[in-house]
Amino acid sequence: MRDLDGGAVDHPRTDPDHVEFLMPRGGESFVWTARSQPTASFIGWFSLFPQSDTVAEIGFRLCRRQWGCGLATEGAALLLAWGFEKGGYKTVLGATMTVNQRSRRVLANILTYGN
Repeated sequence: MRDLDGGAVDHPRTDPDHVEFLMPRGGESFVWTARSQPTASFIGWFSLFPQSDTVAEIGFRLCRRQWGCGLATEGAALLLAWGFEKGGYKTVLGATMTVNQRSRRVLANILTYGN
């Protein structure tokens, strides 16, 4: 969120219909939470947002304490594989701001993850 709006989303005062980024509220079928084992503490979320029947956009946000641990790459790569193998997608898009070097690296890494 640092690169989107300078910090955390103020959910109670932010209208999700008027933002330019995905802001899950917990009921979306295309958003998955990541939790640690065995404590089940929240790590972040991953999404595969359908654009059409065959195209989706991948997204992810992790708690700051989880940055740099490889979890974004691992989670995004697994979701990408699911999207192609079981989700029926032919194309998965990923976008981030130019200044967000870490997310850019994740997107580049998942292109070859597991190969």
